[in-house]
Formats: sequence, C-alpha cells, structure tokens
Amino acid sequence: MSEFFLQVLKTVSNWAIPVLLVLIPTVGFIKKVKVYEVFVEGAKEGFNVAIRIIPFLVAILMAIAMFRASGAMDIFVSFVSPVSNLIGM
Repeated sequence: MSEFFLQVLKTVSNWAIPVLLVLIPTVGFIKKVKVYEVFVEGAKEGFNVAIRIIPFLVAILMAIAMFRASGAMDIFVSFVSPVSNLIGM
C-alpha cells in the first residue's frame, strides 16, 4: 500500500469516533430529538438484550471448552492445516 493511503487511513481512523460523538448529538438537537432520553431508552433495550443472550453465550463458551478439552480441536486443526498452509494462514 502506498504511504499516502496509509496516512489517510490513519487520519480517518483517529478522527472517526470523535466526529461521530459530536455529529450524532448535534443532528439530534437540530431535529429536536430528546437526545438523552432516546439514548437512555436505547441503553435500557440494549441491556435487556444482553441479559437475554447470556445463557446462549454461556452455552457456546462451554461447548467450545469441551471441544478443545476433548482433543477434537487438535484433530480438526490437523485436517485443516494443509489447506490453510497453502493459502498462507
């Protein structure tokens, strides 16, 4: 990649979050949206979603731990590694 492209990418990544943190509330105020109330309502919904998915996350983590502890992961890796080595992984 060119040096210019990397510099542009670095600059954009450094400024993306601060610009969004200023831009989103500003647009909300311009559109007469109660920004704080909408934020709190969204955070409450997000928290409820997080609580609902916790059992599924625990089940997935437990299944992965069992997969690794049983040695099945090592067998899987031994089958996949020749192909992944061909593509540089």
